Amino acid sequence: MEIQRITTAFRSADAALRGGNIRKTAALLGDLAKVESNVVVQWTAALAFIQLRDLITANQLLAKAQAFTHGDSVTMLLRHAAQSLAGSDTAANATWLEITRKYGTDTGVLDLALPLRRIKEFMEMNASCCILMLLHADLYQFAGEPKASQEVYRRIINQQPEWPRPHINYGLALISSGQVDEAVRILERAVSLDPNDAKAALLLGDARMRDGARVETTEPARTKASPELSVTQGIAELKRGNLERARSDFKVARGLAPLNPAPAIGLADVERIDRNYVKAAVHYTDALQLAIRGGYASSEPAIRLSLADVYIAAGRFHEAMEVLETGLKRFPLLMDKWNVRRADAADGLRNPALAEQVLRTALESVEVSDVECAFSIQKRGLIEKCIMTYQLELSKKPVSARRAQIQTALGHIYTTQGDHAAAYAIRLDVAKSRGRGIDWYRAGTAALASQKLIESKDAFRRALASANLPSDVRKALSPELSVPK
Repeated sequence: MEIQRITTAFRSADAALRGGNIRKTAALLGDLAKVESNVVVQWTAALAFIQLRDLITANQLLAKAQAFTHGDSVTMLLRHAAQSLAGSDTAANATWLEITRKYGTDTGVLDLALPLRRIKEFMEMNASCCILMLLHADLYQFAGEPKASQEVYRRIINQQPEWPRPHINYGLALISSGQVDEAVRILERAVSLDPNDAKAALLLGDARMRDGARVETTEPARTKASPELSVTQGIAELKRGNLERARSDFKVARGLAPLNPAPAIGLADVERIDRNYVKAAVHYTDALQLAIRGGYASSEPAIRLSLADVYIAAGRFHEAMEVLETGLKRFPLLMDKWNVRRADAADGLRNPALAEQVLRTALESVEVSDVECAFSIQKRGLIEKCIMTYQLELSKKPVSARRAQIQTALGHIYTTQGDHAAAYAIRLDVAKSRGRGIDWYRAGTAALASQKLIESKDAFRRALASANLPSDVRKALSPELSVPK
């Protein structure tokens, strides 16, 4: 009887969703959650009410889930989503810190093996609905399993082709894995399904900005006013250097969608290029507030870093430090980039001891995957100390994931030092151990720089053969010669 009740409720919820009635879908799942004690049902109903932005009911369901499990990762993630939507920054920060403390891994993803298995077993024994499948796909994404998440997103879209949310989440997953062309296509569909969804427009603008060739060939089409179209036109004009036209397009988008962070980001970018740092800071601050209130967590780190850069450029080092330290609390897995900026702010405050301290924290805790960080180390004369620290860590025989992180950081440092042979040796080891396309590409560039032509071609061919090579890197390689163009 219990299985039949769950199956019937899930089918009815899917039928309501197919008809575009998310409110009825949430009501059906909420009624099911009142009579069922299974925590998966509580998670599903809570997610439906979060989609509906009924955060009071969502929190009631999460409290019930909390009582069943006495604390679990999925309940905490859903609570964080509800807190972000409500604009409860302090509570959201505290929840996210607890999540990363309890379930974070040294590879920068969350350990969600238990709830993923629990959901899978539930669906095999009972039934499924698209809201539950969306939760399943999102958890795969948090757990660093992009192929699994994308497969589930595609299944949802096939079953619910008119529902914008899976298109948006799928687009974000594609951007994260470097599949920008496909992300643009999926997000264009999301925007067409719901032109007023600010997150869809924001992600589409981000995808188009990453896909530089596509943006540059986009001709302004001023036949229909929409926030998404105006943002796209503004990005195109910005890349062409037409600041006044870009400013005008972003202002139009702002008037059409005042709650969308994307136009504010565009206006800030224009003023930043125009070196009007005061106005840029105002627009970035506005965009940051909109992103937090709207729950656009994926865009917040980039906005914070841009705002910090503007403050540093304007000599407002105290404000820069405050923005970065708040960001570090909200996004501890991005510590390397935050701390590079914090070191720059500390330099501006004439505190070299703090600058060295925060940079060492970045070097010794997470992967330094940004060449900028290696240059920052070099500028402060910490190269030898950094190399010795990493070599000592390697001598302790760390786990494979941590070993690859340290080796990747060393590869960047050796490259900036001009020791291409050492960089190739260490990057080749990383590529063999992880097998990622980007690692083989890095090994190829290091081999090419050290005049190892045969080895470089072999590495580039392996990079091209990889399914997860970022699209911009793939475009930079010639399939005939397997060398950078």
